[in-house]
Amino acid sequence: MDKSPSRPDGQTVLEIKGLGVTYDSEKGPLETVRDAAAVTTHGDADADEQHGRRPQARDVRYVGEELEFAYPDLADELRLINLELRAGKPRAEALRNLADRTGVDDLSSLVTMLIQTDKFGTSVAQSLRVYSETLRTKRRQRAEEAAAKTGVKMVFPLVFCIFPAIWVVTIGPAAIKFVTVLFPMIEGMKK
Repeated sequence: MDKSPSRPDGQTVLEIKGLGVTYDSEKGPLETVRDAAAVTTHGDADADEQHGRRPQARDVRYVGEELEFAYPDLADELRLINLELRAGKPRAEALRNLADRTGVDDLSSLVTMLIQTDKFGTSVAQSLRVYSETLRTKRRQRAEEAAAKTGVKMVFPLVFCIFPAIWVVTIGPAAIKFVTVLFPMIEGMKK
C-alpha cells in the first residue's frame, strides 16, 4: 500500500515538501520524520473534535482515517494504537509503544502530553491547541536555523566558483592590455 516513489537503489522515499515531512523506508517507519507536521496541522482539527468528547480510541481511529492519504505510515501507527486499545492494553501503554516504535521526538512529546492530559483530567482540546502551536513554533525555528546556515554554506561556491569568474572578467582585459604594452616596452629597454 506504499504510494511512495522508489529510488534506483531500491530505497523508498516519501517527501511532502510543503509540510517538511520525509519518510525513508530504509530506516523504518517514521524514523526520518523531520517534524510531525501532520500532527501539527491536524492538531487544531482534533481539538475541535474533542469538544464532542468522543472516547479517545475512536479519536485515534478517526485521526488515522483522516491521515490515511497524506501520511500512510502515521495512519498505520495510529491503527496499531487502536488495535492495542481494542485488545485491552491501557491507553498510556499503547501511546508509549507508539513513541518507542517511531523514535520521533515530536511524537514522543505528543504521547507524553496525551498521557498527562488523561492522568490529570485536563482538557484535551486545550492541550492539543497548545501542543500544535508549540510544534508550529518549533518548525518556524528550524526553518530560521536552516536559513541562517545558508550563508555559511554559500561561502565555498562563492569563493571557488563565482569570484574567480568575476576576477577573470574584470581583471582579464586589464591584464591583457598590461602584457601587450609592458612587454614591448621591456624589450625596447633591453636593446
